[in-house]
Amino acid sequence: VLHTSDNPKAGWAPTAAKELFAFARTPQDGIVDYAFPAVRQAFTIVVHGSDLIVDVRYQTGGTSRIWTRYAGSRLVGACVFRRDDRTRCGTSATALKLTSEAFQTLARQKAGYYDALVSLPDLRPLQTSGSVGDVSIDAALGYALLCAEPAGPEKLRLCVQENGFVTEMRAGANRIRATSVRLGASATSLKAPA
Repeated sequence: VLHTSDNPKAGWAPTAAKELFAFARTPQDGIVDYAFPAVRQAFTIVVHGSDLIVDVRYQTGGTSRIWTRYAGSRLVGACVFRRDDRTRCGTSATALKLTSEAFQTLARQKAGYYDALVSLPDLRPLQTSGSVGDVSIDAALGYALLCAEPAGPEKLRLCVQENGFVTEMRAGANRIRATSVRLGASATSLKAPA
């Protein structure tokens, strides 16, 4: 099924890799689920205006899920779900029962999961010397997209759909792939999970 947006983001169909990276930095409102197999994680990104949710689910370890909400770059909410059914929510290390170091890691999840899709240092060669191919259709997601590929043999790739969502990021062994894209998000999409 081909999904097309009635209102693609302004600037759709950039022709240079640098433009494609810039286009992907500010997607329209929506919800995207990602798989990150190399570290056995899945995560969801929710964009609604300047609000952003990063919801990470872990397949292993004592923590099953970490949900964070940002207003701009400021952390405004977080919940840590443990496998022993304990859940802590708040905006401080004390409220979440985390060490200062663990809290700082949590507060930087935006950089680790959302910002990294377009700003990982390994992607710089792609951004500066990569080329953008023709518009194609992602068979699994059903959206039109553009992909930047490297000029050399590096294993780098960035694919972005017409509303500005990254659908694939590959840097060496690290590969993050969108498993679903839903356009539009509302205030209810930003609520902390129960």
